[in-house]
Amino acid sequence: MSAQRPAYCIIFDLDGTLIDTAPGLADTMNALLAAQGRQTLSLETLRPYVSHGAKAIITYAMAATGKPASEELTKHLFSDFLTHYRSHMTRSSSMYPGLIPSLDKLKSQGYRLGICTNRFEASARELLEGLLLSDYFSSVTGQDTFGIGKPDPRPVLETLKDLGGEVENAVFVGDSELDVAAARASGLPVIVTSFGYGSAPAHKLDADHVIGHFDELPHSVRSLLKNTTRGE
Repeated sequence: MSAQRPAYCIIFDLDGTLIDTAPGLADTMNALLAAQGRQTLSLETLRPYVSHGAKAIITYAMAATGKPASEELTKHLFSDFLTHYRSHMTRSSSMYPGLIPSLDKLKSQGYRLGICTNRFEASARELLEGLLLSDYFSSVTGQDTFGIGKPDPRPVLETLKDLGGEVENAVFVGDSELDVAAARASGLPVIVTSFGYGSAPAHKLDADHVIGHFDELPHSVRSLLKNTTRGE
């Protein structure tokens, strides 16, 4: 009896990789700053912190506009952030060009797709459902799923395990230094989008490949997973 073909897996970051969520997250943070009597911040100022999660956005924004928030205030602001953001996150978010055709192609070639994000799992699932993307992904995990977020490798490896894959047959796709660090620590090759939220230019993040459009993703994945027999 022939050996079972291994599962080829692609794990994606969410914000700045699949979906442009920065405008909505920035609007939410600015609403909180205004409520605190503080000046608002530009989208470009807040963009590099989006991949780190809501608490990181809050911590940075409060420190940048005055006295840093106490632990108690941060907890309060975090709750307000989630409430405000969830009320309009779908309409303030948009998929990057070429995403759907690329996902369709990868799914048709038999790849198992998952998401490992630093936003909370419920928020990630709600966003995917709102944008009609849920059916593409067999596993969706957030920083609260395992009690730790990227750049720790554990969320990536646990997501891969949930997909039924192995390190040698998987690749990670992200947009930031956190994603690259988590992928490297997990032993996965990593593809970085040049249109994401990393604090440094994509070509300086030590990724295996950089893509500027999702049309490039299937070929990039194939070149990193050379043992796959899937056709173009």
